[in-house]
Amino acid sequence: MLPQAGRLRRSADFQRVYEHGQKRVTAGFVMIWIDRQDDQLSRLGFVVGKRFGCIAARNRLKRRLRAALRPFWDMIKPGHDIVVIARDGLLQWDATTLQAQTRQTLESLKLLNP
Repeated sequence: MLPQAGRLRRSADFQRVYEHGQKRVTAGFVMIWIDRQDDQLSRLGFVVGKRFGCIAARNRLKRRLRAALRPFWDMIKPGHDIVVIARDGLLQWDATTLQAQTRQTLESLKLLNP
């Protein structure tokens, strides 16, 4: 489970990332991130739209996204806000593919410590 301090919760935080962040699009998700210019813990937020079904189905997809990011949580550089938005392609990925794609995206964005 991600620590409470590592989660984006407020709508204003999400809005700031949407407006000022940089974006990377994959087949299964969109990752938007912003550098907060501080040394505090990075924060993650997850967005799954209503088109994915009822609340239970959307929560299941959020859990899958959190599980894919969990192994890399300690390696993410501090001072970033990251929002992950689910796309239709995510439904076709198994856990291994999702985790590999997440790692590849984080590495390409240089958000992971070496």
